[in-house]
Formats: sequence, structure tokens, C-alpha cells
Amino acid sequence: MAGDAPKKMMLFDLDSDPGEQHDLADAQPKVVANLKLLFDRTARDVPVFMQPESDYLFRSPMQGKPRQLMRLIGGELRYDHVPKSQQHLLIDERDART
Repeated sequence: MAGDAPKKMMLFDLDSDPGEQHDLADAQPKVVANLKLLFDRTARDVPVFMQPESDYLFRSPMQGKPRQLMRLIGGELRYDHVPKSQQHLLIDERDART
């Protein structure tokens, strides 16, 4: 089932519709407005954080080519290690600073 088409503000009853297929926003405009108000108030209180540096700065693909994806090797998920077979996909730190 494809569900309702996406739009800017959507509301779902997760108890009866856990797959978020049927938007209730038009039927419940007061609920949407209240949730939006709460979101906006909370968003004002969230501090701005500097974007963390990434150990995975991938080279931009050549025009017309798809982006490279990292794949798990041997089922090991380690964010502190890039396998040698995939290191050529990373940007040299000196290049990233320029």
C-alpha cells in the first residue's frame, strides 16, 4: 500500500496506523497547530552545534557517475577504521581544508 501522498504537515495515529499510511492532518487541524507550536518553542531552545568533523569525507563523483557507497567487510561495523580497499574513496585531509 502506497498511502497518502507526502505534504508539508502530516499527522498519523501510530496506534491504528503504525505504517503511517493515512494522514489525519486535515481532519485534526487543531492538533497539528498545537504540535507545531510545541515544536517551534522547543526548536528555539535547542542550541546550535558545530557540525562534527567526519572521518568519512568522500570524494565527489565524476559528473554522471553515482556516489560510492561504503560497504561492511566481514560484518564488522567500525566507524573508526576504513578498510584499505576503500581508503582511495576518502578525501585527503589536506585537500579537505582547502
